[in-house]
Amino acid sequence: MTSTSPSSLIQQIDIITKCVSQHQDPGLKVLQINLQKTDNLRKAIADQKIDLIIAQESYVYNGAILGLPQRWAKWSSLNNKAAIFAPVSLSPVVLAPKENAIAIK
Repeated sequence: MTSTSPSSLIQQIDIITKCVSQHQDPGLKVLQINLQKTDNLRKAIADQKIDLIIAQESYVYNGAILGLPQRWAKWSSLNNKAAIFAPVSLSPVVLAPKENAIAIK
């Protein structure tokens, strides 16, 4: 196992940051957010052209997560505290939801 010096690690982070910030058309825009309520989620999706959302503490009413655009699918943990939202045009495979976690591939 090799160790990386702090200055080398900083240089690597700088390179990655420059590549990301200079890339004009990213392939996938991901928003990671703690929602507490999803009232403003639709506007954020439209304004920022978000492709995928990883969320905690979604607004849940009668066991359903609310506030998503109609053409978006959702996958959630067993207790609805963690969720992934994506347009229905994406068709990921769900990997076994857990009590507090969800994963897609």
